[in-house]
Amino acid sequence: MVALASPDLFKFRPVCLSRLYLYRAHSALERGDTIAAGCLLREAVTRYLTALCQYGDCLPRKRDRTPANMLRVLREAHQLGDDDCEAIRMVIDVGNKLAHCKAVRPSRVEYYIHYLNELCDATPELVYPTREGIGGTL
Repeated sequence: MVALASPDLFKFRPVCLSRLYLYRAHSALERGDTIAAGCLLREAVTRYLTALCQYGDCLPRKRDRTPANMLRVLREAHQLGDDDCEAIRMVIDVGNKLAHCKAVRPSRVEYYIHYLNELCDATPELVYPTREGIGGTL
């Protein structure tokens, strides 16, 4: 019985648009637009957390879908480890600072863009569209 041995076999795999936002954030950072890169990074982490909540069937109500609240829900549902939760919390903080025009070093933004991209690589449960279509890498 393959279905009994693998409970995720027929589970819905949500489409996660975070990689497209990460690509745009990296392009903005290369242009020297750190604020735009931070805002796009914040949107990328929001899309990533939303897709993880959809996959784990723990998506909060629409009015409670802030990144910090989704992160808390994912942690309580044991969908993310403590280290990943702490790192994602720091990504959210950097995105919020830049969205409110506070100073953040561009190297820090670039680090978090690459970190979130690696986190997407480590999450095969989600489907990532690319410029060529669904699936694959950028």
